[in-house]
Amino acid sequence: GEAPDPVSEETFKQSKLQWELLEKEPHQTMFNYYKTLISLRKEQPALRELYRKQLQVDCNQESKTLTLHRWSHEQHIICLMNFSKESQMVSVPSHINQWEKLLDSASPEWNGNSTAPDTLQKSSTVTLNPESILIYTSSS
Repeated sequence: GEAPDPVSEETFKQSKLQWELLEKEPHQTMFNYYKTLISLRKEQPALRELYRKQLQVDCNQESKTLTLHRWSHEQHIICLMNFSKESQMVSVPSHINQWEKLLDSASPEWNGNSTAPDTLQKSSTVTLNPESILIYTSSS
């Protein structure tokens, strides 16, 4: 559609944050989800320290999945993303013995129904829910 007029008063009024909505669902859950993502970015070395030489990305256009692998010194993190509207199987990097789950965007905590495992072993595959992300970490 047409983009809103950036100088109109109506656009301004519709763009203002409605803080009172944070007390209602689903806004409260979404706000907490974003706070969790920001916290992960600040607390996890592999997400905080952004070096292109410590990044690997694998894309599967057919299944609409993306695997992002970042590492920093002793920590590795993988972000397994599913952009399709159907569940997809994704393999985890095989050079790491065990992965521990940090975040599942489709978990019941975020009003989803995921049952992704808390740990993954070397050369495992995991089922990604539609339009979701799983984040796992491992220490070398």
